[in-house]
Amino acid sequence: MLRKYLRRITPGLEVAIIWTLTIITPTFLAVFTDLPNLIQNFIFKHILIANQPLTKNQISNLTLDRIDVFLGILFMFFIILVIFSIWLSIRYIRKPDNISNLKRSLEMAKSNLIKFMSSASRIFYQLYPIRICNYLNQEITIVINKNGDCYCNKDFEIKPYNSSLHMVKHYVSGEYPIKNFEEIELEVKSLDRSGVEFLPIKDTSNEKEFIIFFLPQIELGDETRKYRFSYNWEGQWNKLFKQKTDRWEEDIGPHFVRKITFNFLIPYKFNLDIKNEGEGNGRILNTSPQRDKRGLKTYTWITEDIKPSSKIILKLQLVN
Repeated sequence: MLRKYLRRITPGLEVAIIWTLTIITPTFLAVFTDLPNLIQNFIFKHILIANQPLTKNQISNLTLDRIDVFLGILFMFFIILVIFSIWLSIRYIRKPDNISNLKRSLEMAKSNLIKFMSSASRIFYQLYPIRICNYLNQEITIVINKNGDCYCNKDFEIKPYNSSLHMVKHYVSGEYPIKNFEEIELEVKSLDRSGVEFLPIKDTSNEKEFIIFFLPQIELGDETRKYRFSYNWEGQWNKLFKQKTDRWEEDIGPHFVRKITFNFLIPYKFNLDIKNEGEGNGRILNTSPQRDKRGLKTYTWITEDIKPSSKIILKLQLVN
């Protein structure tokens, strides 16, 4: 019953109650206690006779007065704080309900966003089918942090294959689940004077998919376009440090790729051995890299003339 009654109290009435009680409290103390006399004596003795010599008894009495006045003021503020606490309880007694309502709203918003992304994906595929393109060069830089987190940066140089090119599809994934697209902090930008934009179309715990649009679209005969996207994935390399081995997989898709360069950056105290267990050949450029200013070593693997629909699987192993 009390809870239902408190819910009916409006914010304006709450403020009126707290201010009324705040004014009544010191008034009550002033009328029904000896606090005014204590304050008056304190002011008289310390201000009016401040320049006159005092006896030991007067000094003792003044000390007691100081304590009495101090305790009286403390008691007054204590009462005000108690009243303020009661006001806060009344003001936020609906907080658990507010939190549950907020959670439901967020879940509904996320559900609607997923439906929107799914619909957008079907519409775009219908209007603008993903077309085959030529990747002249790809450079993938993977920073392996010692806590297992991953930062990845991918650079692309692209041109159309047999028709104009308006967009390309990409996805990123990881074994460690990531709830929301925003957590990977995806960034997409052009590396030339053209423009690029991206649209998320899939958001699951272990895979995030998105489309990158070229503005304007790339026509046959145009110069190559360069673009980049980067992201973070928490816990991506936990297995590498726990089991001393892990893999990096790169799906080529239906495209032609002339060259891919993989740069793996790892803290200098670790040593890596890299092998390709997937399709295509490749070679490692530096087996004993030097430590850079950031305290990292860079291992570089290059694969060339990759066929469409290939899958590169690089096995990374920590060695002594």
